[in-house]
Amino acid sequence: MKKYLLIIFQIILTAGVLSLQSQPNRCLADDTAAIIISKKTAATDIIKQVRINIHYMLKSDNTGNFRMEDDGDGRTSYDGYKFAFDLTQWMNNNCAFNEKLNIPTGNTISVLDKNYSFILDAVYYWPDDLTYYYQSTTPAVSKSKNMDSVLNIFLSHQDNHYKCSGYASTTSESSKNKFTENRVYWYVYKGNRATNAPFDWFMHSAGHNTLHELTHLLGLYHTIMYNDGSSCPVTSSTPSSAGTCINDPFCDDGCDDTPTAYEVMLSNGCNKHPQCGWLSSNGDPTDIDCSNNLMDYAGTVALSPCQINTIHANLEGGMKTYLLCAAVEEDVSYCDIGYPKVSYYGKEVNIGCTANKATVSNKENLFVYYAENVELLNFEVSSTASIEFILETPCEF
Repeated sequence: MKKYLLIIFQIILTAGVLSLQSQPNRCLADDTAAIIISKKTAATDIIKQVRINIHYMLKSDNTGNFRMEDDGDGRTSYDGYKFAFDLTQWMNNNCAFNEKLNIPTGNTISVLDKNYSFILDAVYYWPDDLTYYYQSTTPAVSKSKNMDSVLNIFLSHQDNHYKCSGYASTTSESSKNKFTENRVYWYVYKGNRATNAPFDWFMHSAGHNTLHELTHLLGLYHTIMYNDGSSCPVTSSTPSSAGTCINDPFCDDGCDDTPTAYEVMLSNGCNKHPQCGWLSSNGDPTDIDCSNNLMDYAGTVALSPCQINTIHANLEGGMKTYLLCAAVEEDVSYCDIGYPKVSYYGKEVNIGCTANKATVSNKENLFVYYAENVELLNFEVSSTASIEFILETPCEF
């Protein structure tokens, strides 16, 4: 049980339930990588919290995205930090929820708790024309922070593209080159505000896309599509064999409890591919044989037991350094704290130094995770800011 010492805590959290936006063109940078699924039985009942950084790519004149002081579109009531918190909370709300898999139709696959979530580590702003546009070669190399312990999320722009989408750098458990790049979130946000559409629509679009790409970094693949996001070609295009199912062994995510497109189509006479589109499987009983898996661009968040075990096995193995519980295993001292860092960690945490006052100010909302003790020396929190101290247990695996 976590214990909380709260000093002035106020934050806006928005959870999304519906969206009309999505569909990436390219989902995995390494789209030819061999599919590797851990067969190790993981402790899926232990909640694992993964650290993330969010990066806003701006133009050199500091326009074109959410900003430190406002939303970049004339509203001071919303800014890049608030969206970063909202995005993290949306993903965590949906990690706390699982649903029965639609395919195969009539299945009895167990619906397990996911038991993983995300911790916002820091928020960065990069005013640079050279890295503003989607799929620039520079951001992940030059602007990622703490890549060996934090997943980096880049929010960039692409002209003439109008849907939240992105890609992940890798599914490899051992890789430390873990990042996602996601495009036009701010552009979709502006359209949402301009039309007075429900804010949840925007949050569902941005939240689902980010969660999908992060789950690639945690080790999962598409279940009925290739790594690049294209649907598996499972029916013949030649007239003599039209309507005949074709099995491509390379279109498989490696989990026994997530059927391939070929297996699903065999059951419906090769007439319907299970990649049915955004929210196509959202409770409509007529939409049978449609995937509602988080990894299949359906706008829904179901995961199978094998997928959940894979995530936990990777986090207990090569990705352990990305966990909150691993960040509170050593004593740490901070002479000063504050943005861009949002979260601080340590076994015994000392904040403030004799010659340097640690001041939390300017509407900063900070979190300190500790395993044993926190000592405050020469420390101050302004009336417009907040800090929360949270007791955290070191990793038990």
